[in-house]
Amino acid sequence: MQNKYKIPTTARATCLCLIRDYDRLVNLHKQQVADTIYSGGTSVAAISDGGEISDKTADKAIRLEEDFVAKIVKAIEQSKLQIGDRFMSDEQRELLTELIWDSCLELREFCFEQRRGEFCYEKTYFYNERSLFLKRIAEKLGLIF
Repeated sequence: MQNKYKIPTTARATCLCLIRDYDRLVNLHKQQVADTIYSGGTSVAAISDGGEISDKTADKAIRLEEDFVAKIVKAIEQSKLQIGDRFMSDEQRELLTELIWDSCLELREFCFEQRRGEFCYEKTYFYNERSLFLKRIAEKLGLIF
């Protein structure tokens, strides 16, 4: 059966590389946030008498959220939350998300038949959802339109 969510090979490969590098990107983003908040005593100096964050720190935070690493992490997280359809139980959605994530990490070593466990949908549905997951990431990152 033909995959109905086909994306260009380069966009697919890019998304898979970003997913495989996701943990490092999350840690990098957290470090950037911590550096922005705590650099040079900013955490204390940036807070005015009213307990509000100064404009300088707010500008840094806004720029940080526009950073490409933040966009990658956000795109992957949002796409993970969109996996599955509205008729699925939460258990099935979590299992599908886990299977899709593992298949993206393991690539050719992943075997759906051995790993499906309690997942009650067909292999075709699984691979269509996986392709849709990758397509959503690619769209959010502007790799495809």
